[in-house]
Amino acid sequence: MLAIWSRRLLLFIVILSIVLSACLQPKPKPTSPSAASITPPAQPVPVPAEYQALYNELMRKLDDFDSRISNQKGASLNKVILAAELLTANSNIGEGLFADSNFQANKVYLDALQAINVTGVQVSIMYPLLTPGFTNADKYLVFYKKLMQELRSRNMTVLVKVGNPFANSVYSDLAISFEGLTLEKYRAGKKAMVNLVAKELKPDYLTICNEPNTEKMTMGLLQSPAQYAGTVKYVLEGLDRGNILIGGGAGTWDDPAYMTALADTGLDYLDAHVYPLDFLNRFIDIAGIAHAKNKRLVIGEAGVYKLDSNELRGLGDIAATSRIYGRDVFSFWEPVDSRFLAVLIKMASIYGYEFVSPFWSTYLFGYIDYNNTTKGLDYRRLRQESNRAAFQNMLQKQPSGSGLTYSSLGR
Repeated sequence: MLAIWSRRLLLFIVILSIVLSACLQPKPKPTSPSAASITPPAQPVPVPAEYQALYNELMRKLDDFDSRISNQKGASLNKVILAAELLTANSNIGEGLFADSNFQANKVYLDALQAINVTGVQVSIMYPLLTPGFTNADKYLVFYKKLMQELRSRNMTVLVKVGNPFANSVYSDLAISFEGLTLEKYRAGKKAMVNLVAKELKPDYLTICNEPNTEKMTMGLLQSPAQYAGTVKYVLEGLDRGNILIGGGAGTWDDPAYMTALADTGLDYLDAHVYPLDFLNRFIDIAGIAHAKNKRLVIGEAGVYKLDSNELRGLGDIAATSRIYGRDVFSFWEPVDSRFLAVLIKMASIYGYEFVSPFWSTYLFGYIDYNNTTKGLDYRRLRQESNRAAFQNMLQKQPSGSGLTYSSLGR
């Protein structure tokens, strides 16, 4: 269940890159504003009547989870690295990454993130982009090496995720055939790519597997928990880790047996992803699995799906519809996103998740209002408009309400 949910319609990333590139104009580099110079958000936007029940349900789930974690007696608070997905570097953009304008867009994005106390990023590099023989593998490597230099110059903590692409779909510019892909071939390619990333990019964290059901959906390759752990062991054998922390994980919606199996490998950390709030409690279970095996913990992706429990059950194994994803863009959800971020970081500090990276990081800078015009727009237009609003705010280093909340959690 939920396999296809784990990349959140990556067409958004392509649209974002286009919007960022189109808006960039040569200008003097602005200075970072002080906290006092950031304009406070306006009063909360009224919730439309048709979404009030869902809004209340999501808030109740967050309140319930907050109450549970707040009752942990004797819990010590751990330091958490506030990170964010660097969407303009996601490899589903494909060859669009090579454009100079895209690299400039990444710099604007990073400037804005650092202005709100974000000190880390996740960079998603999809298998098999850096495997031997892949078209333009050398150019992809050049791009990511240049990006790593930029990130190091900013003293940012970097998690590189070697994930799986949404190739051959409207969600990605990549055209890749996985016909005839066997587990043996996949393991060999993943091993080669992970070795290259470790050698050439040297991130602080390197997640080598995530979301097994997404792997099945994108590549037609279903691994049991034992096989999943076996792939990890194969990739780790002979790997020169240096000072890199190596991890792997699954979604909170995946079978918990995957995390249990990964905990018995040589990984340094477990990487959890969360979107439907129905699975928040599994964060606690995953922490227990990790602590029992002396593993570290990170949250490589996180966000709030704006759907209720009945909608969740009704989706089954089909792609989540654009109707669901299109809800995210509206500003009346800002208090829900803010509440989620606060609860997420609180949970992370209590249970030892040391690195947390929300996926839809543009909402830290902007949404669009819900009105008679916007409520009738299709998904693509909604994303275009919300991306444009977010980027204009990035240029000014002006966060949204949820961005201000996130910034406050890093002080």
